[in-house]
Amino acid sequence: MTRQDEFHDIYVRYSVTELTVGNHAFRRVFDLTTGLPRTIGFRLFNAANRDAELASPQKHAADFSLAGYNFPGSAIPAQTDYRCESCRFTPCPATRFDGEHAEISLLIRDYVQGLTFRRCYFVYPELAAISCRTTVIVATIPNLYWHRRDADAFNRDRPPEFCVNTADAIRLADAVTPYRVVAFRGRSDYADDPVEESTPDIGTGNGNLFFAAAGTGDGLFFLQEAPPSRERRDFERDDFRYRAEDRTINSCCWGITPEDLVPGRELTSYRHTLIGFSGGHDGALAAMKQYLHRRFPLTPARHCSVMVNPWGCGRFPALLNEKFPTPNCGPPATWAPPIINSMTAGRPAAIWANWNGTTGSETALSGASTANCCRMVSPRCGKPPPPREWNWRYGWRLPPTGTMRIGRTLPP
Repeated sequence: MTRQDEFHDIYVRYSVTELTVGNHAFRRVFDLTTGLPRTIGFRLFNAANRDAELASPQKHAADFSLAGYNFPGSAIPAQTDYRCESCRFTPCPATRFDGEHAEISLLIRDYVQGLTFRRCYFVYPELAAISCRTTVIVATIPNLYWHRRDADAFNRDRPPEFCVNTADAIRLADAVTPYRVVAFRGRSDYADDPVEESTPDIGTGNGNLFFAAAGTGDGLFFLQEAPPSRERRDFERDDFRYRAEDRTINSCCWGITPEDLVPGRELTSYRHTLIGFSGGHDGALAAMKQYLHRRFPLTPARHCSVMVNPWGCGRFPALLNEKFPTPNCGPPATWAPPIINSMTAGRPAAIWANWNGTTGSETALSGASTANCCRMVSPRCGKPPPPREWNWRYGWRLPPTGTMRIGRTLPP
């Protein structure tokens, strides 16, 4: 039995074995025979009224995975029992923080590992874009070693895809080839390169955008609605993984680390968006601007503005002069002893040696001299707090009033 829902030009067809989502601009088809969505078609309807199929139906693995758990089609043979139990279609009106769209939610459970997923797709009218976001509740902790220091050694008997969180994936058609990965960087004291572009020629890439296109100018790209790559705190080494042998793009990074997965806790991934375009790279940029304008209706001129590290100069090393203090104060190694000498009136050697930890002698310093030291270092400091002495039985204890033992005293 097939159920169909519509909202504006958005349509959804759902059956036990297949899910079709699309509008006037695109159509994406998922196979559900394993209980998990697996993309078998992504067709683009461009302005020239020419259909462009950008995905291959030969994809074997599911579109998403969670590190440390078993999924159908993976390299590790394991027993699973995934079932797609329901599909819910919800029209969502426009708000201040999101445009008008439709939400398609799949409820998926695995009765062997005790996993519950809510896979949500978001489609906007007249845009060739489909976003996904996944919520998970686990009953057991992931079956992998998640400490970064020895993760490679302890996980060496597991395939790489078992240790990666894949948020969305697609197998490219034969005519479609990856050509660019774009990463965003905030301005810092050492660099002023807000955009960093690279070629995905080594199988992996870090960034928020991954582009692929055919010779006709039709193509697709992934947009990760996540923090910049260098500011993420997850388990992944790479944001994108591309396997040339089966032409599959994996958009990684849920934003969830393995230690976050606690039984009974509900966690939600980042939002990943697959966007189709025509007209080459210029068409891709235009499609991205159209999507972002619809996705985030707030405008900087009327509602808000976004800044990334506005205090960075971009060339801090070039402005630093290491010789600056030398003609004014002398070498840094000579700063403290004269100051100590002027403050302590004839007892500099023992005090300075004890501060540096070079001797264990016990020299008494009066409370008045201590207050004088503090005022000379900082005139606004005033009377310093009473010094404390470490006692192995009682811990920190105050010494007798007015006297402190320099050789055994640590700063509070």
